[in-house]
Amino acid sequence: TMEVELENASVQSPAIQKVWTNHTKDILGRSEAFLEDLKELETLMENSDNNSNNDNDVVVSPCTLDYVQTIQTAGEIDRKTGSGRLLGHLYCRYFADLFGGQMLGKPYQWSLQLPRTPRHLEFDFCSKAAATTTRRDFIETLYKDLNQAGETLSPEQVQDVREESLLAFQHNIRVYSEEPQMYHDAARGGLNLVFGWAKLFPNK
Repeated sequence: TMEVELENASVQSPAIQKVWTNHTKDILGRSEAFLEDLKELETLMENSDNNSNNDNDVVVSPCTLDYVQTIQTAGEIDRKTGSGRLLGHLYCRYFADLFGGQMLGKPYQWSLQLPRTPRHLEFDFCSKAAATTTRRDFIETLYKDLNQAGETLSPEQVQDVREESLLAFQHNIRVYSEEPQMYHDAARGGLNLVFGWAKLFPNK
């Protein structure tokens, strides 16, 4: 959902285009990885010994649905006004995974009984398309592009991005709280977001 909204909004929003278009093809774009993870999970569920009952049906939780709706609403506003609310969601979700994704991999694998850690939590910093080769360098580059994107927004729109990122963080807490084992590791990654908060649009 988030990648679709970012892609669609990048047409009308120069700020989103600055960040998303620059990095979606090298590191941030993970839709294919998500699909592979979902297919793998679907196959495991089909092969489960309990497949004869409905316990293995995929059910989207209320917290996840609320999070998706919030992302779609932000995307709709960005498409209509050229604003950058989705940057708040990008900041929260992608930086959380960049900082703490590796810590989340094993809890995901154990809780879902997967044969490997989820692909969507892996970032290829050595890909040919990537402009940087280390996690740290990429994070710094992404921060820089976010700040430059902020320069294209009005002070009111920058405030909207800040508020949207806090809203995204709250949604992530609710989603991960549904699985306590994952929440502990997600919180550790979230602390890095708090420490990096001052770097987001510092001059506005």
